Amino acid sequence: MADTPQTPSNKPKPVIVDNGPNAHMLSSNDDRSAGPVELGFPVNFFGTVFTSLYVNTNGNVTFREPLYKYLPFRMTTQAPPIIAPFLADVDTRPGASGRVRYGPTTFEGRYALGVNWLDVGYHWERLDKLNRFQLLLVDRSDLGFGDFDIVMNYDRMAWESGESAGGSEGLGGLAAGAGFSAGTGETDTFFEFPGALANGGLLDSNLKTGLTNTKRNSDILGRHIFRMRRGRIDFERSIREGGHLMPRAVLLADGRVLALGEFNPFSDVFNPVTDEWAATGKTTANRRRHTATLLPDGRVLVTGGEDKPRTAELYDPVAGTWAAVTDMSVGRIDHTATLLPDGRVLVVGGHEAFGSTTRNATAELFDPQNGNWTSTGSMQTARSAHTATLVSKNGRALVLVAGGEGATSKLASAELYDPETGTWTATGNMGLVRYAHTATRLQDGRVLVAGGEPSDLSDEFPEPRGRAELYDPATGSWAATGRMNRPRRSHAAVPLNTGHVLVLGGFHESAGIQAGVELYDPVLGSWSVLGPMQVRREFHAALLLEDGRILIVGGITNPNTLQGTYELYYHPFANR
Repeated sequence: MADTPQTPSNKPKPVIVDNGPNAHMLSSNDDRSAGPVELGFPVNFFGTVFTSLYVNTNGNVTFREPLYKYLPFRMTTQAPPIIAPFLADVDTRPGASGRVRYGPTTFEGRYALGVNWLDVGYHWERLDKLNRFQLLLVDRSDLGFGDFDIVMNYDRMAWESGESAGGSEGLGGLAAGAGFSAGTGETDTFFEFPGALANGGLLDSNLKTGLTNTKRNSDILGRHIFRMRRGRIDFERSIREGGHLMPRAVLLADGRVLALGEFNPFSDVFNPVTDEWAATGKTTANRRRHTATLLPDGRVLVTGGEDKPRTAELYDPVAGTWAAVTDMSVGRIDHTATLLPDGRVLVVGGHEAFGSTTRNATAELFDPQNGNWTSTGSMQTARSAHTATLVSKNGRALVLVAGGEGATSKLASAELYDPETGTWTATGNMGLVRYAHTATRLQDGRVLVAGGEPSDLSDEFPEPRGRAELYDPATGSWAATGRMNRPRRSHAAVPLNTGHVLVLGGFHESAGIQAGVELYDPVLGSWSVLGPMQVRREFHAALLLEDGRILIVGGITNPNTLQGTYELYYHPFANR
């Protein structure tokens, strides 16, 4: 997640103080190093595996060889592979100065090697300003060989240069650098903090780029977490410029992912083995607010959406091509499509044109065997922006449709479709009017509904929490469950193999576009906050890959310069 400036007065301290990183100490010095220091686990750093490193006084660690340089440099410079929380001329010779210390510790329950630069001064033996920062390298071999996290913690950053760098009283001159690099200067092998090598750019006085005033992949100001996976830093990455602002993503039968959706005909396929995207065939129409459904034969049915809401087409993942099928009976935008047990697809509701206040109650069935549509019973209430979830009652498959937006108001009503009779019956109403919410079937057959916009913003706006409820198909009733920590709509929800549910991102007036992630435990009926996405997103797509990671695609982002990007999210139960 990009640096986010915040200035609360009671922020928690990011530096973790325990005895582990204090186990070993560099004696008072200027420009010295220790090592090689055993990590205790392998790290795959941009394609090279290391098991040891050098701890350098001047705010960094290096692989292969120590670094005695005291002048900061760009992370694009050819140098030993380096991780530098604060690359500057640290001087610990005065007796009152802190020392550079290192040793094993833990971070969030995982083994780590910690390095402390706590209350250190600057060259020439100056103590009038002291910096306090920390580096943790965290073992994530539970996710893959050599995977690890880089955690940089900053409590206080008061000086930026030594006298040898042309500074005066720790300020000015050649300012400190910060980041990490493979040392080759090649694209995608380095990161440099905004504000690096700029006077005042990394200091506490800079509310925009100061290291203590920003954060990455953490809720704590001054904590910056970078995830190194498969030898690559896990940044947000571009799929195509401006693409997939309102995407649909489908997990194909071979484990790849198809994504499409924006005012263009482009579609792309993600390969989780290589973590790379490849363009595939162009769709027959530009689409967003459409549906995409995996069929039993491996093809993907896409229906409706702007700008040709009556049309539908099929994607062949073997040939990588699209082919139009017979149009639906009416145009549909913000509708739903549900795969039935017999292989047919139920398409329900929506509205016929952008900006239209008319909502559809009609439903129709697509038969992939002959490519034809047939009408079926209409809902009792016309709606769009609803959810549709396959449920089971007494061994019989039903489709639960809940909430949405009617012609004149938002809806709390719900109804059930019976594929055997082609009819709809009312079921219990939700406890809250909702649209742009999510509905996720749990492993015990109940349905978790979370978020969405209520009928009256004042109902949720004063209290920054999000209501959720459970539908029980056996009784046809709804019951409140634990509230999310933040309200949200236009978010994504992903069921995990453990039975938990992740919700990611979304929007609410109290917070704008969000990066927050929460985990629902169906046994406890409660939510817990996880690390955020790297980018604030709404209208994005998210799904569970076969290796346990979450692929997050596109959406409307904040900042909007990150639209068209994707990221991979590692939840607590991810294990590949």
